[in-house]
Amino acid sequence: MAETGYSRLRKYSQGLDGDADMGLNERRELNSGFGESLTRAFELVVTPVIFGFFGWLLDGWLGTRPLFMFLLFALVMGYEFWKLYVAYGVEMKRHEDQLPGRGPETGP
Repeated sequence: MAETGYSRLRKYSQGLDGDADMGLNERRELNSGFGESLTRAFELVVTPVIFGFFGWLLDGWLGTRPLFMFLLFALVMGYEFWKLYVAYGVEMKRHEDQLPGRGPETGP
């Protein structure tokens, strides 16, 4: 039976593979990445929905449906994408600095 990517990842992350060369720090980083990804996905979905709901309430109060609902939803979605973009750039910079022969850039 062929091993799927999920089953291989599960074995490595839980240390079920007797000859797995994944150390404790690597497993910890992998599990931390799962939690961080879930957090980012939750933020990306729930936060704009909450603000969209508040916009809907504001529209109902002011009689401007659906102006504020769309405005707040779009504003928060833009912010969430910007925040993910910046976090990705910082994370990639950290990984690049860990490459052999590379270190943090220093000024003149």
